[in-house]
Amino acid sequence: MGRKRNILIVMLSLTTLPLCANAEDWSCPTAEEGRGLFLKGIMAEWPNYAEADGARVQRQHPQTAFIAAQAKHIDWNGRDAAICQYYNHIGLVASSVVIGAKRHPETSICKTETCVSKAYWRNEFTYSSPDLDKAGQEQMLVCMENRDGLSFPSTACRLQTKD
Repeated sequence: MGRKRNILIVMLSLTTLPLCANAEDWSCPTAEEGRGLFLKGIMAEWPNYAEADGARVQRQHPQTAFIAAQAKHIDWNGRDAAICQYYNHIGLVASSVVIGAKRHPETSICKTETCVSKAYWRNEFTYSSPDLDKAGQEQMLVCMENRDGLSFPSTACRLQTKD
């Protein structure tokens, strides 16, 4: 009986986190995967899940594509956290914040405008206005990929939930 219970707990935890691999080494699902998870209601079970303006239209017209998905790494009140965000033509549809998630050390932080790696973390301002900045939290890491000389939001950057 105890063994079946452990397997059930592991399976439940894997279906409620925004993971593509396992709980120790993972990435946010792609835009296409995220759309399916949103429509099935699975995304709503993710940690610290929130919906935004795009969610209502997404339900009204479920065939609408998610045009972007992005992973972010931030300081969340003094703790590492990862954010998985999904967008349609209206704007933000939904997001999830995984407290305690760290960026995977194998995914580089790009400090130049033309990073050549497939997926990389880029430092950006956390807020659009300096008036909103919080001391020590002015910057966050966002996952990007370069294609045709332009940077695109990405979920390909790896994250870790455990050391």
